[in-house]
Amino acid sequence: MSEKIYKLNLKDRAALFEILPREGNIVTLRIIRDLRSKLSFSEAEIAEYEITLTEIGNTGRFRTNWNAKGSKATKTVKISANAESVIVERLKELNNRAILPLELIDLYERFVEQKSS
Repeated sequence: MSEKIYKLNLKDRAALFEILPREGNIVTLRIIRDLRSKLSFSEAEIAEYEITLTEIGNTGRFRTNWNAKGSKATKTVKISANAESVIVERLKELNNRAILPLELIDLYERFVEQKSS
């Protein structure tokens, strides 16, 4: 299975983690589980970058925060073709429904339009 290598910052990883579907068939859910594992923050990152989660109202959604050092942090993540397809489909869905937030433009361009950043 082919994989692409992406250099993702904390913001990218948090955004992708947030938009991944929470439901699907068993195959898709296994792909998402693996991708979430790759995108998640390690204990060392949490300590070094002081990563915290703040709930947005009572929505069950969270905003991820980090210190200034974390703003420059990146991680190289290998993403399979199937996982990339899940990401692309989700970003396209948000765009087609006209609910793609401004914060996701860079990820949309990188994954859907295949522009490098």
